[in-house]
Amino acid sequence: SDMVEQRQWNRVRDILRIVEDDTTASGGEYRRIFDDTDGRSGQTFLHKLCASQPPVDVVLSAIRQFPDMVTAKDGKSRTPLHVAIERHALLAVITCLLQSDPECAESRDSDGKAPLMLACEGMFKPRASSSSRGNDYNGGKKWYTEAILLLAASSSKFVLHEVGNALPHFKEILQVYCAKK
Repeated sequence: SDMVEQRQWNRVRDILRIVEDDTTASGGEYRRIFDDTDGRSGQTFLHKLCASQPPVDVVLSAIRQFPDMVTAKDGKSRTPLHVAIERHALLAVITCLLQSDPECAESRDSDGKAPLMLACEGMFKPRASSSSRGNDYNGGKKWYTEAILLLAASSSKFVLHEVGNALPHFKEILQVYCAKK
């Protein structure tokens, strides 16, 4: 957990490799560390990972070893995908989560919000400065647009398929809005 918060990705990779390769007692001990949820928040290792701007390979390794964590809910009924949206994770991380279990896009948190709803809300929240995140793409309108499109396209409850040469209405609105900003 500390390694994730401190973003020591090489150490996290090393431990994930040990867990993957070692079926002995020591490997099992590491596995228990990853399996253990945070008692206060109910967050799994994957929740914490998605909150910390992880590299995609680390997320893929965690998903491969702990596939149940993709749909695990924390104390606020958020999946790792909810956390990834809230913390502006790399779009490739969001894609990995969606590919692992597309139904997590429809999961609702304790406030009744799906990840798509969080992304739509976030797009219109005022931000003090994009430089606070160090990268306008990860916190700005463009990131939200791409995240919304990924989420909407993966959800069976939202139709986002192109019809002939025409763009779906939702997609067209996003493109027009973001072109103006």
